[in-house]
Amino acid sequence: MGTSAKRRLIHVVVVISLLLVGSSLPAAGASVSIPRKYTDAARIMGDWLVDHIDPVLVSWATPWDLGRTDSTISFYGVKQLAMLSGITGDSIYRDAAQRVADSWISKAFIRSQDEVAEWTWAYDGKIGKLTWTDDEFAKARGAFVSGGWAEKDGHEWVRSAEVPFCAGVVKPLSALLALGGEYSEEIDLLAGWLRSDLEHKKPCSGDSPFCAYMTCQTY
Repeated sequence: MGTSAKRRLIHVVVVISLLLVGSSLPAAGASVSIPRKYTDAARIMGDWLVDHIDPVLVSWATPWDLGRTDSTISFYGVKQLAMLSGITGDSIYRDAAQRVADSWISKAFIRSQDEVAEWTWAYDGKIGKLTWTDDEFAKARGAFVSGGWAEKDGHEWVRSAEVPFCAGVVKPLSALLALGGEYSEEIDLLAGWLRSDLEHKKPCSGDSPFCAYMTCQTY
């Protein structure tokens, strides 16, 4: 997969979203009928997403760092493929969405301190292990890391030491909800993050009282 092809990724995901979401918001009680030309176009781009899953990352590489994947790109892709499968009835799209989701869950979903103690992180210009206080871990448990590398500076599976609200919680939750009940355990953990003490987790910019996580409330 060349650089130019990878740069098409975000465009493909966005257009699929417009074709599927924008065409499937009926009034209450109305049936949905998506014109064939839109589903055909969505299939073409869905096939592109399936074909361009990186075999090492088991996800889509970021255009700005071809050895890295991030949660925003990945879970947007998962959600659109899940929706496309539901509309077309073609399991190839759901299978691809599950493959990417399962990879992220196994490598980048923060469940327990014992598990993450074995992970390698990129943090503050360094790569290595991190120790967590109980308070620090409580802020991150039940969320995904923002991204990772299959290999970085001689280390395998290096995670980015960031857990942003939108990329780490909201977008993964939206994607897993689109996949459905077999991800109920992960959905419950993500929902638990939202039910926790958000004031304690609230990120601010300098002295501003602006709550960063509130920018995603429309999701």
